[in-house]
Amino acid sequence: KALIIAKVPRRILSGQIEIVLAKKISDKTNWRKMLLGKIEDVDFSTVREKMIRCIPRELSQYALHEEEVQSFTYPVQSVPLKISSHNLDKEGEFTEKMTGIKGQYLIFENRVINLRKYSGYHMEFVFEG
Repeated sequence: KALIIAKVPRRILSGQIEIVLAKKISDKTNWRKMLLGKIEDVDFSTVREKMIRCIPRELSQYALHEEEVQSFTYPVQSVPLKISSHNLDKEGEFTEKMTGIKGQYLIFENRVINLRKYSGYHMEFVFEG
């Protein structure tokens, strides 16, 4: 889930807001829990108001108080019981059934791949019916 708390006309302003908010709230998700669906419930309205109060006065005009919480649905058939991240630098090829995708993660029967880690790489996937 996600909630938009500000809308700015220029990217630099979003960066300024982000720097302030990063000091107040972690943007790190426990990726293993996320893939297993073990994420704690959050009262987004309360968090939004807390974060908006942290936005500097000169940027407060960009705060959004009424946005709806956005939910995302990912196609996931199953997740390995023991989640381990596959390192393509150590093992460049493997054959395994893909069971889902969630965010930046490709989920296979016995491993997951964090695609963001491999930006700039040239990869080829072969899918068989």
